[in-house]
Amino acid sequence: MSGRTRKLTLAVLAAGVVAFVVSGGLATAARMITGRDLAPGTITSRELARGSVGSRQLARGLARELRGSRGARGARGARGATGPAGPAGPAGSAGPAGAAGAAGPQGVPGPRGAAGALDVVDAEGRNLGTFAPYYSGYITVLTPEGALLTYDYSPSQRYPTVFNSSQILYREGSCRGQPYGYFGSSYPIQAPYFADSSPAPGMRIWVGVAAVPEESTFASYRSSGTCTNSSTRTTAIPLREAGVLPAVTKPFTLVPAG
Repeated sequence: MSGRTRKLTLAVLAAGVVAFVVSGGLATAARMITGRDLAPGTITSRELARGSVGSRQLARGLARELRGSRGARGARGARGATGPAGPAGPAGSAGPAGAAGAAGPQGVPGPRGAAGALDVVDAEGRNLGTFAPYYSGYITVLTPEGALLTYDYSPSQRYPTVFNSSQILYREGSCRGQPYGYFGSSYPIQAPYFADSSPAPGMRIWVGVAAVPEESTFASYRSSGTCTNSSTRTTAIPLREAGVLPAVTKPFTLVPAG
């Protein structure tokens, strides 16, 4: 068919469509014109508007023929930026306790500690004070009041050995004021002074005060329970009272202090 004939045919069809619309409406024209009413090759691509025919209007076989082959895989894109950290998850439950480890090697022995203190206890269980090994061959006790009492081993001797004078000196008459004791030996100042040459339980004890011995004139002294006014000049140290002489029953026992 020539181009002129094709155009004439389309014009005739268009005129017919208009006639049908005028006479009976679009519905009648749609019912009357079908694919069978068109001769093959009557409508070409020139008569179709751009985009009027899509893949859905194509036959399946034709659509497969028009589909191209899959292209090569593209290069891998760059790695994206790291996103923000997510919230912390809940704490897990505690695991089971591990097995006990093996015992370690024995350590080296430490230095020997200082010897502990000992108390002196008599035969009746009386604690006389702390053991003070001062005088060789005797038991020496440091009483809680600070007096050093030295006992020999005679079972019948119930009072300590007297090292100092049995007189307590006073600068004032009638045994008033600060008491003093004769100084003329190398015994510690804690060695006791008694106002009697034969001390007995319950008698007052005096001990020296840490001070420089003084030479002075003393107006009175106490001895054997009596105060005597008598002037004498001698070197003496000040004294303080240190309790009373305890009653003891021998033998003595040394026990750990406390």
